[in-house]
Amino acid sequence: MNILFTNSKGLGHGGAEVSIMQYIEELERRGHNVVIASSKDFKEIKTERIKSVEKWPFFLREFYLKRKFTELIDKYSIDLITSQDNITTISAILAARKCSIPVLVHIRDNWFACPRSSCLRPDYSECVHCDAKLLMSCSSWYRYPLDLYKWRNIKRSWELVDNADAKVCVSSAVKSKLAKCGITHNVNVVPGARVLEEFENVEGVEEFKKKYELRKIVITFIGSFFYTKGVLQIFKFMPDILKFNPDVSLMLVGDGPLYGDVVRLVKENGIEKQVVLTGRLAFDKIPLCYAVSDILLAPHLWSEPLGATIIEASAASKPSVISVRGGPIDFKDEYDNIIDPEDVSLWKEKVLYLIENESARKASGKKARKNVELMSFRSYVNSIEKIHSKMFENMKK
Repeated sequence: MNILFTNSKGLGHGGAEVSIMQYIEELERRGHNVVIASSKDFKEIKTERIKSVEKWPFFLREFYLKRKFTELIDKYSIDLITSQDNITTISAILAARKCSIPVLVHIRDNWFACPRSSCLRPDYSECVHCDAKLLMSCSSWYRYPLDLYKWRNIKRSWELVDNADAKVCVSSAVKSKLAKCGITHNVNVVPGARVLEEFENVEGVEEFKKKYELRKIVITFIGSFFYTKGVLQIFKFMPDILKFNPDVSLMLVGDGPLYGDVVRLVKENGIEKQVVLTGRLAFDKIPLCYAVSDILLAPHLWSEPLGATIIEASAASKPSVISVRGGPIDFKDEYDNIIDPEDVSLWKEKVLYLIENESARKASGKKARKNVELMSFRSYVNSIEKIHSKMFENMKK
């Protein structure tokens, strides 16, 4: 089958693009021919470059991308188009309709419900989805016209997205949010995936430990330094743990707007010698971060669709302490430490227990690895191919 992927950002932007690349590689191993339309190349994957249109007005963006995708469908005799992000989704659906081929929409966040994709108000409380009145409390006077323009175009897309042949979302939390926007037709939950083998038998572990002067036990956070990711939440319990456990290092991998706040909190708590700030690392270095770690922290404060760090830590057989909000709810009965991100005393208790009990760390990591077996790209693409078959069957009716 000839498949056209659409993604505006391109490889190098974030973890989603890495997932897209590995997803395509698995499809190609199965004999599918894949082309991706993107603003940047995807290594050895056939890439058709498109302009970066994120800041374009919606009508110009849709007109340009629809025309571009239609040309590519004709050029490569495309059988199916699959959109991978909010920027290209509407145009992909319109191009598929014009060319009478099915379209599969992948949804990884809440872009369909909020101009900022988070559904978070300034006080960090969550909303179901945006509206013109609610937006006034979330936006400044000078940004309101732009945010309102974005919101109206997002809402306009609901019926179009609902009528797309199929949707794939990463968790039941995203599916529930879609339903509240009236998007219910053929919505499938398929948790994200990783190439699990990349996190096994990782080389260079001792060199990495020496480079960052890591101590006997390493507790790690990997992600963007945004409030929503809970990076500041860590400092509500980790300074006390570090002060009374000199053999423990806290490794923070990433960067973002709160980097300065993180540096300040490290200094204020006097824990500079036990905290390692690596900055943002290339994806091929991330398996090393898990390999040297003993405990992973995922204290996100928003309804995270499904953080890839949970999958990656599990693939590396490492235990995680995870916020119960959003996508992780789907795994609450399968993982040991999924708890309320605001319960600081419980986070401290869970982390201390894992620090003090090596056998508990190993058992929890082994359990996590067993649970993540279904999140390999082999299993993921098996599920996607079943959706493909159903889409084509429905088109014949």
